[in-house]
Amino acid sequence: MFKHWAAGTVLLAALSGCALGIQPGRSPTETFDVPVGYREAYRRADAQVRECLLGNGGYRVVGAAQDDGSARVEVRAPFSENVMARVDVQAQGRDASRVQVTMWGESIWNDDAMVAMRDAVRIGSASCHSYMPRAESPAPRR
Repeated sequence: MFKHWAAGTVLLAALSGCALGIQPGRSPTETFDVPVGYREAYRRADAQVRECLLGNGGYRVVGAAQDDGSARVEVRAPFSENVMARVDVQAQGRDASRVQVTMWGESIWNDDAMVAMRDAVRIGSASCHSYMPRAESPAPRR
């Protein structure tokens, strides 16, 4: 009986610690425009997610580009399916897109991950760290 209780406690602790996910109004969000079509912006975001935001432990990618000019890619936690990171893309013309990135705000889904995602979508190269010089700008909205 103790083994079952201990296993349940460990599972509950693991789920509560890492599976909270995006919290409306509290998780960092950034919106920016890029001079590429929405399918290319989606492809870049998807590559960045797969390269840097899956972590260890069964996180998975869910996403698709739609024919209506929109696309979404998400990182979902195991068991709970809570969203840890989300990138929404909306076409703004043939060769322009608006991208909104939202991260949980903890662990690998933090403000640094947001900056790296913005760089990856803008320049088309996945990297888990930003190597671009940072301009003085306000912090991402929480």
